[in-house]
Amino acid sequence: MRSRRFLLPLLLSAFLVAANAYAQTCPGGAGCLDTSFGTGGTVLVPLSFIVPAPEGMVVQPDGKIVSVSGGFSNGHKLVRLNADGSLDTSFGGDGTVEFTWQLTSGSSSYYGKAYGVGLQNIGGQQRIVVAGTGHLVSGRNIIGSVLRVQRFMPDGSVDTSFGVGGSIVHNTGYALAMAIQPDGKIVTVGDAGNLVRLNVNGSLDASFGLNGVVTIDYGRALAVDSSGGVLVGGYKVFGKGNNARREMSVIRILPNGIVDTSFGSSGRAIADFGVGSQLFEVQIDLAGRIVLGGNSNGSFAAARFTPGGQPDTSFNGNCRVTGPAGNGRGTAIQLDGKIVVTGEYNMDFRLVRFNTDGTLDASFGATGVVTLDVYAHDHSYRTLIQTDPACNCEKIVMSGGSDPQISFARFTTF
Repeated sequence: MRSRRFLLPLLLSAFLVAANAYAQTCPGGAGCLDTSFGTGGTVLVPLSFIVPAPEGMVVQPDGKIVSVSGGFSNGHKLVRLNADGSLDTSFGGDGTVEFTWQLTSGSSSYYGKAYGVGLQNIGGQQRIVVAGTGHLVSGRNIIGSVLRVQRFMPDGSVDTSFGVGGSIVHNTGYALAMAIQPDGKIVTVGDAGNLVRLNVNGSLDASFGLNGVVTIDYGRALAVDSSGGVLVGGYKVFGKGNNARREMSVIRILPNGIVDTSFGSSGRAIADFGVGSQLFEVQIDLAGRIVLGGNSNGSFAAARFTPGGQPDTSFNGNCRVTGPAGNGRGTAIQLDGKIVVTGEYNMDFRLVRFNTDGTLDASFGATGVVTLDVYAHDHSYRTLIQTDPACNCEKIVMSGGSDPQISFARFTTF
């Protein structure tokens, strides 16, 4: 039973959800919980230990959903759901796989953390790849914040054909984000300022930059475009000292690791909101336009650029838009070009949908916004668009943490 201190907020959240449902005539409206998913539209995966909300999430071609969360001494939890939200018992026996990135030296142990998850096609089979930060031994020293990547088989067992015993460690700076190219090569980036590309087997790709590494500034998100260019999302600093502010930006790197100076302004496109902004996602729509998602000044925010990195003035007139209050983090693009930015507000899930012109989509939830209390304190980092095999239609899936559980929710798009 929840403590009394949660009662008033929960009643208020229930009222807001009910109000949204009324406005949407749920079920049957865009932004409604999809009751065919899990239990009434949500899934709670109980844990034997507390882990943070999933940092990475990906959907398989068959509609199954894979997420990774946790890290450090608590270990990680890989979860795979069937397309309908049930735990996939063919994965790890119960739908979950636990693993720990631990390096022991003498009497001391050092632990790493996975941030990204992706799918790599090996001979027609989908392998699961996770990337993040680890440790390595150099002489008598332990070096931290290095790149660690591990690969798993479809049944959740470690893929021992990858690296050494299923894992690789490179002293190149750790990964906050990962993308896997159509050819199976793995690209990672982190705030250490290194963009790294690995071959399919986990070795450094010598054809990219300097022995697989390109030195850039901060990187927080990745996407690979149709020409093989790597889009690295980060920020650009304006001003100095107490007046300094960070604004969303994206850099394009050519397939050989060279900055594409024809992109944006000398290789970089900047979304200057004027008050500071945080970027968490880079996405590419079907027209090749580049969408940045995150938050600005306490509100959900998004920006869109042309494939060449120029401000897309058809999006709110100046390529930038802010929405309602909240900590926007996840971003997904529907096939019709509508942009969904997700995150949290007052410790509840919140989704915001923008039309292709940057206006709030009034057909989605209550005037473009949906707020949902899943369980106690809800923290959400990731969202994706899933093609539900049951209807061959798009659904919005959010993942989050509702201590001590991992939570998922699925919403309708029409």
